Amino acid sequence: MATKPHSPRDKVRIGGGYSTGADPWSVKGINPEAREMAESQARRSGISLGEWLNRAILDEIEPEASPDFGHFGEPADQAMAALDRGHEVQIAYAQSVGEANLHANMAIAESARLSGIWTRVSALLGGRDILRRDVDGPLDAHELLQAGLPARALTHLVDHVRLLRSPDQFEKAVGMSQRTLQRRREELHRPLNPEQGGRTWKFAEILAKATAVFGSQLEAEQWLQHPAMGLNQRKPLDLLSTAAGIEAVEEHLGRLEYGVYA
Repeated sequence: MATKPHSPRDKVRIGGGYSTGADPWSVKGINPEAREMAESQARRSGISLGEWLNRAILDEIEPEASPDFGHFGEPADQAMAALDRGHEVQIAYAQSVGEANLHANMAIAESARLSGIWTRVSALLGGRDILRRDVDGPLDAHELLQAGLPARALTHLVDHVRLLRSPDQFEKAVGMSQRTLQRRREELHRPLNPEQGGRTWKFAEILAKATAVFGSQLEAEQWLQHPAMGLNQRKPLDLLSTAAGIEAVEEHLGRLEYGVYA
């Protein structure tokens, strides 16, 4: 029976002779782990180890170095390009998912932060025992103030915030005189009017936000009474008499929360 001649792709020159798929390989210096990997790849391809090595080596040879063997690089190049494109798509998808998760986590964190502030404001005003309802957001606060903030909410705030014990500081904070406060203590059954309730609520909200920034109510109260660099050395408490001043204080607190001190 005639022996079928080997094609160039089935033989490669090693040392001074050729090795084919039928010939054993005996190249010295081959790492056992590398040989094991080559054998595994050969089994997956359904060919002998020698044939697999022939093809692997020939695929690595540049066309200029082996012109007789022809050019085998184009299909491989195209396959690699397709793999690269697929990899880029996977990376882009992973990045988009990562960004979406980041935005979702930021939204959750912001929601939790705001929830904590509303809870603190409610507690400063006596909580559910005095307010007779839960306040979980601005719409709840609007309905509460529209109906009339209970006078006991004001007295509870005064009793639990040290700086409000000073008549001068109290008036700056909520826009009421000590005489008005005394009258409200005597008429606890009557709710505050919308202006009084609004000022009382806003002071409690700013104090709650400052407490979240500085870590304690005591430090927040001290901050309200001292000049702030970001407010042109004005005391935050002195700015609470107007809507524009309140906005400036809240914006400054927002900058402090994110580490911007200018």
